[in-house]
Amino acid sequence: MAIEAAMDHKPSHRELTSVLISQLMGEILSIDDMAKAFETLLVNLPELILDAPDAPTILGNFIARAVADDCLPAEIVPSWKEIANNQHAK
Repeated sequence: MAIEAAMDHKPSHRELTSVLISQLMGEILSIDDMAKAFETLLVNLPELILDAPDAPTILGNFIARAVADDCLPAEIVPSWKEIANNQHAK
């Protein structure tokens, strides 16, 4: 929900959302929680584009940041190609 809300805001707000996610990892969120959340966002990307036309780029940046912050293992990202049932997510 935080990422979805951050898509409508400035880059500085998106950065703060990334920091929040990184801080919540381990204590409140697990890697499985994070993976499921990104999978849901990828599936819902066509609807997100209606409100934020640059949603694919923003979501890609969030995924890259999550991998860089060790919130997601890098190996999981290629497996999402099967889940991505829309051209924007691919």
